[in-house]
Amino acid sequence: MKKAKDTAQITGQVRRIPLKEIVPSKDNPRKVFNPEELNELAESIKENGLLQPITVRPFDSKFAKFEIVCGERRYRATQLTGAEEIDCIVKELDDKSAFAAMVLENLQRKDVDPMEEAAAIYKLVNSFSTDISQVAKMIGKSETFVRSRLRLNGTIEEFVDLMHNGPLVLTHLLEICKLPAEQQKTLYECCFTPECIARWKYKFPNIPQLKEMIETNVLMQLSKATFSLVDETYDGHPACEGCPLNTKTNPNSESGVLEPRCMNRKCFMDKTLQRVFREAKKQSVDTEIVYQGTSAENEELIKKANEQGIKVTPMGIRKYVVDPIEPKKDDFTEQEFYQKRHNNWKHQKALFDIGIKEGNIVPVYEIGYSGHLSGETKYAYNLKESEGGGDIEKQKSQELLMKYKESLLSIDEKREDEKIEELRLEMSHSEYGNLNMSMSSVENDILIALLFKHLPYEFKQKLGLEWTIGKESWKENKNVLEKNRNSIKREFIRMALSDKSVNFSKDLQGMLEGIMQERYDSVLTEVDKKLVEKYKNIKTNLKEKIAGFKKSSKDKSGSQKDEKTVVKK
Repeated sequence: MKKAKDTAQITGQVRRIPLKEIVPSKDNPRKVFNPEELNELAESIKENGLLQPITVRPFDSKFAKFEIVCGERRYRATQLTGAEEIDCIVKELDDKSAFAAMVLENLQRKDVDPMEEAAAIYKLVNSFSTDISQVAKMIGKSETFVRSRLRLNGTIEEFVDLMHNGPLVLTHLLEICKLPAEQQKTLYECCFTPECIARWKYKFPNIPQLKEMIETNVLMQLSKATFSLVDETYDGHPACEGCPLNTKTNPNSESGVLEPRCMNRKCFMDKTLQRVFREAKKQSVDTEIVYQGTSAENEELIKKANEQGIKVTPMGIRKYVVDPIEPKKDDFTEQEFYQKRHNNWKHQKALFDIGIKEGNIVPVYEIGYSGHLSGETKYAYNLKESEGGGDIEKQKSQELLMKYKESLLSIDEKREDEKIEELRLEMSHSEYGNLNMSMSSVENDILIALLFKHLPYEFKQKLGLEWTIGKESWKENKNVLEKNRNSIKREFIRMALSDKSVNFSKDLQGMLEGIMQERYDSVLTEVDKKLVEKYKNIKTNLKEKIAGFKKSSKDKSGSQKDEKTVVKK
């Protein structure tokens, strides 16, 4: 790069430079500028001026005299204001120093794009021969961070696009980029095409789910295989146990034994395909064998199924019906939440079972979708459809019928809900609180149950009581509640008097001191003793400062009187 003439006279100071003499750097890591944000910044510059000058360096070309080092966004926004000049700090920088400054400025942004960041770090390391430890110090990050960003440059474009436009985030890409490009392509084709994403049972995969995708579809971990590892009857393939292409047989590392993998993807996938067709043959007697998508997309699967003598039909317009999965109790810390989810599952499951029993819902065995192999038993509305057409009205009537059955199933629940709402309103308007008489045993039991219900989960665990949301809970747990009645009352008091609100409420403070005096008098005495001593010292110190201040003022006043006397004399 050539330098501009007489640069020594213009560097290191703020100057007004014509915009037409400045060009952005082609090396700027930041490639994307949000138009709306640029317009907002332009309005701010019109209103308040440019608060921070941009940084440029001399740049001698037929197009410009200066190149932007830091502040291209401010430069672009200033252009939008219609201004002809911009405040600049001119610095003498070589290519490496200029690029390092660009990188540092961009890493300080809150909205920094990880791929731009990765490309910048890659250029620092490779184009400017900066070692990883130097880069880490330069940008204030760990060497582990730098290495992870360097690997990120190897991410294929398909996954970068999924991060920019959803449903993936940076954490996913940091895991995916550990794979070679060829394996990333395999992962994308098997799990991340639009057809695959449409079938996900979650909005986006968590890291364990992503790792399982990689283990199953890319690494061919044999623990994830859907076929038997000891079966020797798969056409053209030996059993996996003892196979030389099983890493357990010829391990290169300990992981090859602990997590054995198949080193022949073609063999692994062919066995999976044969397993799907074997299952399809078993099920074809009572179950329809289907594929989802067009016949063109599934041409190869259809051809292979026909060779096996398996008749397959398209799903057409039919919709799958989800078989509700029972929630696992161990997945919940609060049993009340589990109970709510479980009750909802029971309702959905009952509706599903009615559909199966009455023939509105039937099982189908799906061999594939849009050219992907699946091999799953699913459920669909009981319609026989041909590809490209179908009785849409019949489909709608089946769905409507299920809605009517769902309404029928929930009538008792709705009646009960209405009953409770009416009773709640009656209670809210009642004079119950004015009944100043001894409480009955039922009222006492319910009071303790209400207190218990609002106590921390950890306390409930200590009592060995899993509170449920059933209507009879307060009766079913009566003995445990009665046995721990006093503990429950005291835990309620402990919660109320250890809350931050005590600091702002004199009445609660009085109650807190009363309980401490009643049960922890020695603690109260110790606290009082410690604080009396602490604030006695503070008070003494303040009194000494006041006395010293008064003495100083008095001495000063006396000195002034002496001066006046001398003057009079």
